Amino acid sequence: MVSATEKIVPGKREQNRNARRSSILDAARSILMSGGAEALVIRRLADMAETTPRTIYAIFGSKEGVLLALYLDVSDLPLAFSNAKSKTLEQILANFGSAMDRITAEASLMRPLIYALQYAGLTSERVTMEDDVAEVLSRSLEICRLRGELEGLVAPRMLARQIVLTFVQGLRRWSQQKVPDGSLCPDTLFGITLLMMGAATPGCRQQLQLHLKARQAEMVQYDLT
Repeated sequence: MVSATEKIVPGKREQNRNARRSSILDAARSILMSGGAEALVIRRLADMAETTPRTIYAIFGSKEGVLLALYLDVSDLPLAFSNAKSKTLEQILANFGSAMDRITAEASLMRPLIYALQYAGLTSERVTMEDDVAEVLSRSLEICRLRGELEGLVAPRMLARQIVLTFVQGLRRWSQQKVPDGSLCPDTLFGITLLMMGAATPGCRQQLQLHLKARQAEMVQYDLT
């Protein structure tokens, strides 16, 4: 039989862990505000917590979890990303209704998401990396096309540009007009789905396939060549 004392200890440990997370994130804000590089941010976090980067990863679940927590914690998305800093990237994405496969080690599709969040002005840094985001995403789309997962896709760069614009515009609208339950507007969900579809399930790819033909007419006005 578990004693009352044994029941209390895990709760205290969790409280201490949460307090440690918060203090680490508080310290990270100043680094992010000053435009610190990701590798520097993680090293500085480890120094501030008097521990190692590996321990920092363990606290947040993964390297991706650390970075996403840092970016989201200084953004204004409290409802959609509730308790984001305690979840891994895959868990957060699952909250959007997409059953995600295991995120690849290089997390190549996480980069566009972070950049898009920054570009939308919803984090501490406003960056102007739209073309870089589109380039990264177009490579992911091309890989999917070569795998035969995106039948009919003929202009990955053009589609990538449209995805970035859709995602950023959706985020801006949603940040101004949140729906009552705090969920994301359809355009934002569409953008996130497309950004992450390289690691998504076949069902998610089928959803993308339905949108491709409808969006072709809109995409012709965005020529990246």
